[in-house]
Amino acid sequence: MKKITVVTSVLCPSQNAFRVLSKCMQSVRKAINKVGGEYIIVDDNSATDIAGQITASSINFDFDYTNNAQGGRTGSTNAPVTVVAQGLPLAEWVSVTSIITQATGISITVTANDERNYSNP
Repeated sequence: MKKITVVTSVLCPSQNAFRVLSKCMQSVRKAINKVGGEYIIVDDNSATDIAGQITASSINFDFDYTNNAQGGRTGSTNAPVTVVAQGLPLAEWVSVTSIITQATGISITVTANDERNYSNP
């Protein structure tokens, strides 16, 4: 029987993309550590995940500051959050750490740089 070696192409992100992804994952790990090792997708006021595709320059959501107890959070206390996103198809991963307070109109800015080191011909 003849041995066959299969060589496949591998999608390799740039060094910069690895650095950004590493920082992103470090932020996510810090957020996970804060809630006892659980990964949580924050719920809005109607107990629906705040997640999905960013389709506009501003995404609005409501948060039940008084009653949300996800991850053992005590109601009526500030909620640390990490927003993780990637602007498709040509942007880098980005993470932003922020705090949801009782104030209304909180803005969390998430800006992903263009990935300039990878070409997908």
